Amino acid sequence: NVTINAVNFEMAEKLEQFIEKKMNRFERHLNGDDKVDIRMSVIKPQTNANKEVKIRIAGLFAEKTADSFEEALLNSMIATGYKIPSKEKGVMISSGGTKEKAQMLDGALMLTKAGYTIYASEGTAQYLNDNGAKAIAVSWPDEDKPGMENVMKMISEHRFDLVVNIPKNRTSRELTNGYKIRRAAIDHNIPLITNARLASAFIEAFCTLSIEDLSIKSWNEY
Repeated sequence: NVTINAVNFEMAEKLEQFIEKKMNRFERHLNGDDKVDIRMSVIKPQTNANKEVKIRIAGLFAEKTADSFEEALLNSMIATGYKIPSKEKGVMISSGGTKEKAQMLDGALMLTKAGYTIYASEGTAQYLNDNGAKAIAVSWPDEDKPGMENVMKMISEHRFDLVVNIPKNRTSRELTNGYKIRRAAIDHNIPLITNARLASAFIEAFCTLSIEDLSIKSWNEY
C-alpha cells in the first residue's frame, strides 16, 4: 500500500537503502488498507533547500522542502501528527517476528546510543539485548509476571512517548493483545507505528536531527 516516486534525480544505492529503511507506511490511526503515496524530488538543483518530500496518507497531506531528504522526511512526519519523543519518557517496542525484529535493530541501537529508554515485550527485549541494544522487558496485557511491569498500566500512566506494535502472527492471543496495546496508545494520544521499517526510519531520523535542526520558513519562501 506504499508508492514511492523519485522525480528529477536518479537514486544512488545509498539513497535507495535509506528509502527502503525509512519509508514504508505512516500509521497513526490508520487502517491496514489505507494507502500512502510518497513523492521525493529535487527542485531548483542549483540552490540549497532543494529536496522536497510530499506525503499523502488517506485524507492527510504534507509537503516539505529542506536541505536533505532526512530533514524533509522528519518535517513531513511532524506535519502529519508525530512528535519527537522526549528522553524523559520511554519508547515501547513489540516488534513481531524475526524479520521485523531485524528491521528494528538499527533503530533500537540508535535509541540506545542517543540515551532513550527502550521498553519491549519479552521476546523483543531478549533479541535487542542479545544484539547490543538495551531494553527493559514488560509484560503483555494478559500477563501478570513478578518483577515485570504491565504494558497497559504503563500506557495509562503515559510512560511512553512512542509505541511500536507489530503483529507477529494472527493467533487469537496475538491479535487481542496487539489490539489492546494499539487501542490504548490511541486513547492516550501516544504516537503509534505498526510497521518495522517505518518505525526504524522515524527513530533514525529523530536520532539524527533534533527539532532545532529543522528549518522553519515563512510563507513567502515557498
